Amino acid sequence: MIKNSLTLHSGKSILPVQEDMIEKILASQFEKAQARLILLLDTNGQVISFQGSRGSIDLVALGALAAADMAASSEIARISNVYQDNQMIIRQGSKINSIIYEIGHDFIILFMVPVAVPLGWFCYLVRNTAEQLNYYRLKAIGLNGE
Repeated sequence: MIKNSLTLHSGKSILPVQEDMIEKILASQFEKAQARLILLLDTNGQVISFQGSRGSIDLVALGALAAADMAASSEIARISNVYQDNQMIIRQGSKINSIIYEIGHDFIILFMVPVAVPLGWFCYLVRNTAEQLNYYRLKAIGLNGE
């Protein structure tokens, strides 16, 4: 069966080869991070992929809220003259920590892990996941010179 490209609200498309690579990367990082949930979104909040147990979580609502949170945080950084690419929002809780991370100007990733996972390791894994996703996105569309 031939898979079709996934068209995002932004008008961009994700090719089937990219979709397969996204799934492999997220599955690998899900295990390494001992994550509860990983959610890959476009900047409008459209869910591209997820790993984990969603239970009763409304992924569409969660995606929209994560994108809005990133947009608000990015705007705060811009107004404060401290905006940089690849912004990260960290939330620490008593049971679950979460990171919302900007991948370039196209994607956002949300990781949720138990507090037992060391924060430094968690941040490293989120950045590493973003780098892998960005590399394979560029490779699939021929923008990384390979």
